[in-house]
Amino acid sequence: MRTLIFAILILLLSSCRYDFAGFVSPPSKTVETRFKESLDMNNNDTIISIASASYQMAFCSDVHVNKTAHNLSILLKEVNSNPDISLMAILGDITDMPGGMFVAKDTITSANMDIPVKYIVGNHDLYFNQWDDFKECFGSASYYFIVQADTVSDLFIVLDSGSGTLGNSQLKWLENLLKSRRHLHRNCTVLTHTHFWDTEMSQFPTGNFPVEETAVLTNLFSKYDVNMVISGHDHTSQVKLFNGVCYIITDAILDESEKWSYLKVTFSDEVSYSFKYM
Repeated sequence: MRTLIFAILILLLSSCRYDFAGFVSPPSKTVETRFKESLDMNNNDTIISIASASYQMAFCSDVHVNKTAHNLSILLKEVNSNPDISLMAILGDITDMPGGMFVAKDTITSANMDIPVKYIVGNHDLYFNQWDDFKECFGSASYYFIVQADTVSDLFIVLDSGSGTLGNSQLKWLENLLKSRRHLHRNCTVLTHTHFWDTEMSQFPTGNFPVEETAVLTNLFSKYDVNMVISGHDHTSQVKLFNGVCYIITDAILDESEKWSYLKVTFSDEVSYSFKYM
């Protein structure tokens, strides 16, 4: 208990943008409500068509936009200038201040991206009741999309883990989606903000999935031959192979980071990855 109280005090004293109300009660809406609203926003299958069956995708996370988004701007320019990268995903914690979602959106719009950019909600994106801002700027937080490449296709599933759990409804949706669609596609990748490993107190109360839920999810991913689960949240890049599934955590690219990287994944008949340091 003393350790918990000490961790809370350090967290509150060291952060000028911490949402205390969101700390003691669920920030924004509950995961069940957000999931329902996300499904209401989803259209039919989102298909992204590209020319080559071998293509690259860029991933970054934990932008934590405050008043500036310098590193995000640098990365967007880097990705946009690389003809081998066909799409990009930002894996949550886009901001952690009121109004920051719109700063991030303006930064991305100003970059005039030539490729699709996908968005995942993080726990900090829900502080200061910013769920409505996320919806306005980026849309749904629970969805899937298909990359159609020549005669093959790859499935990508985006999950709302901003509350440190999927909730019952989203978990059932995920299981049904994997059961009904995984076999139709060459590769399957799951994108989420919260990762499944390295339990620690700095992100309390949304630090990690509950142990029981982690067991259920990792079993699902192995059962349905998910290739990769890519997440952020921990601010340090890590790779773990567990029961045939590659779990990758990306670096944080917030402006305070002096050295940071983004993840490049090549999707082909084989899936490979590398971190590029900036």
